[in-house]
Amino acid sequence: MSILLITVCALTAGKNGYTAIGAWARDAPAVLLAAFDVRIDPFTGRRVCPDESTIRSVMARIDPAGLAASGYAYLADIADGRATVRLDIPNEREARRARTAAGAAGRVDPAAATGKGYALDGKRLAGARRPDGSRVMLLSMVAHQTGITIAQREIPSKTSEIVQATRLLAEVDVTAAVLTLDALHTQRSTADAIVTDHHAAYVLTIKANQPHLLAAVAARFTQPNTHFQADQRYATVTDRGHGRIERRDIRTADAHGIDFPHATQIFQIIRRSKALTATAWDRKEVVFGITAVPADQTGPADLARYARNHWSVENRSHYVRDVTFREDASQTRTTNAPANLATLRNLVIGVFRHAGHINIAHARNLHANSYDRVRTLFNL
Repeated sequence: MSILLITVCALTAGKNGYTAIGAWARDAPAVLLAAFDVRIDPFTGRRVCPDESTIRSVMARIDPAGLAASGYAYLADIADGRATVRLDIPNEREARRARTAAGAAGRVDPAAATGKGYALDGKRLAGARRPDGSRVMLLSMVAHQTGITIAQREIPSKTSEIVQATRLLAEVDVTAAVLTLDALHTQRSTADAIVTDHHAAYVLTIKANQPHLLAAVAARFTQPNTHFQADQRYATVTDRGHGRIERRDIRTADAHGIDFPHATQIFQIIRRSKALTATAWDRKEVVFGITAVPADQTGPADLARYARNHWSVENRSHYVRDVTFREDASQTRTTNAPANLATLRNLVIGVFRHAGHINIAHARNLHANSYDRVRTLFNL
């Protein structure tokens, strides 16, 4: 346990590799080493911090499934109030922007407006391989509203992401939630399991891997916008950010006659984007989808938000791990260590978000400067 605590806290303080983690632990004050419960040398009476090779060895041997279960249970305890982290909303640019947006007159958080939603998506750990030579793939479930990973499974080499999706759902309570998945998971068995077994709803993207379904849905959207506006099945959402403007036009239709389990609505989203200074749209993308959420509960604008919020798994989890934690550049590529370190990175991200941080890189820099701040964050 002490080595896991050391690794989590070192990752919190901006340390990525084993050498940096070991050095951070070696310089930790005695009060923190006592909180980690590291062993005491019987001859000197001093706490003896584990070295880099010991940390590496332990991370390689820990069972990934067991560590994931414990880590995400801890995040669930924080969410439910059974465990606490120090609330610390720093004066960072992203936090100021979020507070300004939330306080604007008449503004409602889009994620909150659409209710409880979770995004499921897979990620390959670059360079990581199992003893049989297969690549290491992880399937994650990320909350739309918070960007916190609530569950994750390693995808065994002789199975698929599609099979593991239903097994991952069995590990968490998703009752009454809306699950967003990409086109790979637009499968009849997955859709039926979400609704029948887990009493949830789905929003799925349709692409060429389901050609008959794609053709049937696309055929319903040949009419002009006025046809959908008359039935209140049309909405436009515009966003500005990162030097660009994005406009999303969404049109919905009843799923009657579409052969797909529990389908209630189908939709088409047309995404256009351009630079802030441009006069014409320079990019256009057309996406089709299907959902089990009834029209009287979720309108076109809500479906557009669910589709956009799906990318929280990429933008607020996978991207942060790759860029801020340098996961894809990690030289830890064998044994159980890559999957275990991915879980611990998710744990750190989740704790930071529960503590009020928006910018994870800024949060790590903040905690890199103070052992006391790390100790206080985890109530050690």
